[in-house]
Amino acid sequence: MEQQTNSSQTCKNCGRPIVGSFCENCGQKAAQISPSPTQYPQQVLHAPSKQYAPSKGKSKLPLVIAVIVVVVCLIVAILFILVLSKEDDEVLEMTMKEFLEDYEDTDSDGNIDKLKSFDSGDKVIISDKVAGIMYEKSYDLTIIYCESTEDYKIELPIVLKGNQTDSYGIGDPITVTWHIKEYKVQGITIEYPEELFQYASIVMISTTTTTPIMSMQWIEDEEVQGNYTGSIVVLTYSDTVYLDDISVVVEHAENSQSGTLDNLAAGGTIDIGSFTLSYIDLTPVGQLGAEDVFKVAGGESGDSISFIYLPTDSIMYTGYLT
Repeated sequence: MEQQTNSSQTCKNCGRPIVGSFCENCGQKAAQISPSPTQYPQQVLHAPSKQYAPSKGKSKLPLVIAVIVVVVCLIVAILFILVLSKEDDEVLEMTMKEFLEDYEDTDSDGNIDKLKSFDSGDKVIISDKVAGIMYEKSYDLTIIYCESTEDYKIELPIVLKGNQTDSYGIGDPITVTWHIKEYKVQGITIEYPEELFQYASIVMISTTTTTPIMSMQWIEDEEVQGNYTGSIVVLTYSDTVYLDDISVVVEHAENSQSGTLDNLAAGGTIDIGSFTLSYIDLTPVGQLGAEDVFKVAGGESGDSISFIYLPTDSIMYTGYLT
């Protein structure tokens, strides 16, 4: 008797039809056999292959932003340091008049002593034009006065080493750098340019010598060649300088002439040919001071004017017309 094929089942192991309780091909028990595909036509016998979503790599954008932020911060920090450094190293530039106007009398004693814009150790650039120039042979220094202070109540000269009269002329621009230092003179503390202090002071340079030392400026008349006006800029002495203690010696065209200052104050003159020196003694009368005025007519470049202090028979000043 033929065994009846169980057409409703197929062997799960080999896929052959089941006959009876066992698969004739592989001997698998019917209990372990899956239903026939005809019974479950939609069943997929083979497991589908795994599908993976595309790999999403970690974004680099946050890292890039962080790097940019760090770079920007570094640039800002460097610029900030450079700006501060520039401000620290910045040197103010001003005219001579602006520099003098920067002074103030901080203790109300009548003497200007402090600079508003500077401290000891600072630098200042003085930029101006030449209004007067002379070479002081006795000191081997060139004294230059600036245009900005021609009509100002106070004047300070620019002092250069050696004879610089061939390098500068009236109206030429001039620029120098001064270093501010603090000095104490006769119990008064003052901030003053180092380059100028050893030569002159506003009113307070002390002296241990018995001969007064002074500085003058001679300005030529713009309309009349050979006419000069002279004035005392600095006079250093611990006491009053009287006119009868001073003799004036003039050298012009290889000739020399002298006279006493009190004689000049009385209306006298020193004459050498076409050269004439006169003097106006203003209050306080009988004393030499910055208020007094000297006049030269017929002067020439190279003429010298010297002041002799008679009590010590020493030179107070020698200046040259330019």
